[in-house]
Amino acid sequence: MLPVHEVENYFLNPSALSVIAARSGVATPVNQILIDCADRFAGLWIVNRAMIRLPEAGDLHRTLRQVAGEMTWGVIDSARGKALEEILSVTRTEQHETARLLRESADAYAVLRASDNLWMHCMGKEVLGVLPRGVGLQSVEALEQNVLACWRDGHAQRPEELTSISKYIDSLRPVGR
Repeated sequence: MLPVHEVENYFLNPSALSVIAARSGVATPVNQILIDCADRFAGLWIVNRAMIRLPEAGDLHRTLRQVAGEMTWGVIDSARGKALEEILSVTRTEQHETARLLRESADAYAVLRASDNLWMHCMGKEVLGVLPRGVGLQSVEALEQNVLACWRDGHAQRPEELTSISKYIDSLRPVGR
């Protein structure tokens, strides 16, 4: 199991992003850039977290993903009850348990967005898709190349989480050898 939400989260590592932002002349702190980008997908994060915690995994069908995907943290935080009711209205799961898990997940997101671990547990693919301009780059590819260069050239330390998973993968051997 990955120590991050998905592989793309490694490219959201704050130490590398700070180097890139500084080189680009971006004055906004990287932690704020990460929060702003992750907040755009808060509804989706909350729904994903709630659905995987149901006794029988919930169906992340197109309508549910669309409704959740349109809910930023600003929308959810300003009218949490209304926002969660809107999400609940399109779920195909048991309502009481789903409502409880949605509230729990919204609370968990509020804690996560204020933590140093947001980069590890946010919606990696989605955040990676919108973050490059925040650090002064034009594309995801440019961001990935710059992060890799920061690690390779020693301008930023590779995250321990990446180092440990790399060591694990390197230790794998075929069965029977």
